[in-house]
Amino acid sequence: MAIRGLTFVAGLLCGASAAASEIREVMSRGGGFGSLDSDAFVQEAVVTKSDGKFDVIPMARDTPLAVASGLYTETMFDLGWDQLQLDSGSDYYSDLDRMYALGYLESYFLHDRIYDFWTNYKHNDVDKAPEGVREWFEDQRAYVKIMTEISEDPFWKRMAYVQAQTQGFIDGYQRYHSKGKEIDPLDMYILQSWGDLGDVAAAFNDAKKLEEGRVLSETTPASTAPFVAGPGTLDEGSCTGLIRLMPDGEIAVAHNTWRLYEGFIRVFKRVTYPNKLTVTMSSTPGLIHSKDDFYVQENGNLIAIETTNAMHDKEISATIATDPEARHVALSWQRITSS
Repeated sequence: MAIRGLTFVAGLLCGASAAASEIREVMSRGGGFGSLDSDAFVQEAVVTKSDGKFDVIPMARDTPLAVASGLYTETMFDLGWDQLQLDSGSDYYSDLDRMYALGYLESYFLHDRIYDFWTNYKHNDVDKAPEGVREWFEDQRAYVKIMTEISEDPFWKRMAYVQAQTQGFIDGYQRYHSKGKEIDPLDMYILQSWGDLGDVAAAFNDAKKLEEGRVLSETTPASTAPFVAGPGTLDEGSCTGLIRLMPDGEIAVAHNTWRLYEGFIRVFKRVTYPNKLTVTMSSTPGLIHSKDDFYVQENGNLIAIETTNAMHDKEISATIATDPEARHVALSWQRITSS
């Protein structure tokens, strides 16, 4: 039985689609999923480690004892997507070092795109979040860091790899960002948590309404967006998936993501992790994960997709803001990536 995968991303002004099998075939040859103009900017680089310090060496690919290597192709204005290939390096290094290097190199390649998306995200989401949300993420981040350092539980052992990749991503940006394009490390973490910010912000809004004795409704006029838009608006969820058994015995898998135009800075990634697992994903500069969520595991015949399910019990939702223990969790993107 074969699996056919398809991802669609549609927006107000632009969109892109690609068959996952074709993406795998083309990207396995070191390219992307579209025809490249001869003027397309292509960049190669590797990460090295010496005396405990990580460095990026540009214009290199097959370097012995590289901690990670990558290929970046700027095709966003031609295809709607940039394309990024990242490969973990030599087994000489620990898995944690190689995960760190994957994040480090990604920020090196995409730093300008990351800032572009952060500018949109900050203006449209972060700056409109209720008071207390930033502190919530700061506490949650500290909890995850502690648990990955002290826990012997297999879950947190795997989460340590996500933590390493995330820290590499943050550190790489701090070192290689363009002049005048600084992003605070906590803000980079909140950027990484794009998919969770809306839920946390909505919880703070709901908690405030409860405190004021107001009735919580499942539907709220869309004009009061962000974070509280009602069903049927673009702010209600962001994606849906379909799995269907075809008459010829194959399985068709489709995935759709919708966003406001501000979210259409896009990158398609192919990442090979230290365990030799290769995953292709639709993503956004600033995220080590997909967020759509659309993943194709190349050497395992596994496709992961998502249908968004909103939280309609507002009293339960409010506890995310009011219960201190609610901050002692792994966020959705952390759980997905560690899996």
